Amino acid sequence: MMLTKNGIIELSKRNGFFLSKKLGQNFLIDKNVRDKIVRHLGLKKEDAVFEIGPGLGSLTEAIAASCRIVYAVEIDRKIYEAVSDIFSRSPNVRILNGDVIDFDMAVLSEDRLKVVGALPFYITSPIIQYLMQWKGRIDEIYIVIQKEVADRLAAKTGDKDYGAFTLFVRYHTKVQHVMDIKKNCFFPVPKVDSSLLKMTVLDTPSVMVKDDQTLFKIIRQSFGQRRKTLLTSLSHKRGLGLDKDGVRHLLKAVGIDPKMRPEGLSLEQFAAISDAFVDFVL
Repeated sequence: MMLTKNGIIELSKRNGFFLSKKLGQNFLIDKNVRDKIVRHLGLKKEDAVFEIGPGLGSLTEAIAASCRIVYAVEIDRKIYEAVSDIFSRSPNVRILNGDVIDFDMAVLSEDRLKVVGALPFYITSPIIQYLMQWKGRIDEIYIVIQKEVADRLAAKTGDKDYGAFTLFVRYHTKVQHVMDIKKNCFFPVPKVDSSLLKMTVLDTPSVMVKDDQTLFKIIRQSFGQRRKTLLTSLSHKRGLGLDKDGVRHLLKAVGIDPKMRPEGLSLEQFAAISDAFVDFVL
C-alpha cells in the first residue's frame, strides 16, 4: 500500500481530515525512496520499532513486513483513525494516538527499540531531546528531517552549521548522514529537501565529564554569541560568573586560545573547559 497524491486526497476527503502545515504533514509518496529507507534500517525479524508520525502508513507497512512489531504514534486524531483502519488486520502494528513527547516508553514491554520517524522542523529538537531521555531503551534512531537541520546535526568542528545542538547530539550518539531525499518525493510538496540520518545511541557518552549540566551550560553560553570570542561569551554576566581575567586563566589552563570562537572547538575541548571550571569552583 503506497498511496499516491490522488490517493491521499481521496482518503482525506473520505475520512474528513485536512493536511496540516502546522504539524508538518508531508507524506512520502515515492516507493523507491521508501524501499531505500527500509533497506538502510537493516531490520531483523526480532526487532521492535517505534515509529514517530506514521502518517497514512506508507513506511509503516514496509517496516512491519521486516520486523516483529511496530508501535506507531500519531498526534492527529483524524489521521490516527484513518491509519488505524488501514492496519486493523495487521497483528504486528499498533497505532497509538498522542503527542510523542508525552509518550511513556515504560509502557512498552520491549527492552530495546529502533526508532524511525519523519520529524517536522518545528519540533525536531524537542523530539530528539525526548528520545535521549529514553536512550537506555533505544539502539538506533533513523530520522527524516529538513536537510539544513540534518546538516547541522552531522556538522564537523569548524563547519558553518556546527553548533550547540550538534554537540548535544554528538554527546549521546554517533551521527551518520545516510541519504538526501528530494522534496517532490512528498505530498504536499514541502519547501525544502530532506535527509535521512542514522543516530546510533552510545552506551556511554562520547566524552566523560565531571558534570554534564556544566558542560552544556558552557556550550550554550559559547554558541549564544557565536560571532564573539570564547573570552567574551563566557565572561558575559549570564555566563560562568567569572570576569575576563578568570575566563582567560581558565581557558589557558586547558590550552585553549581565549580568542577562539566556539565553532573551532571540539566536544573534547569543551569537556576540558567544563572539568576545569568544576575544579575551579569546588
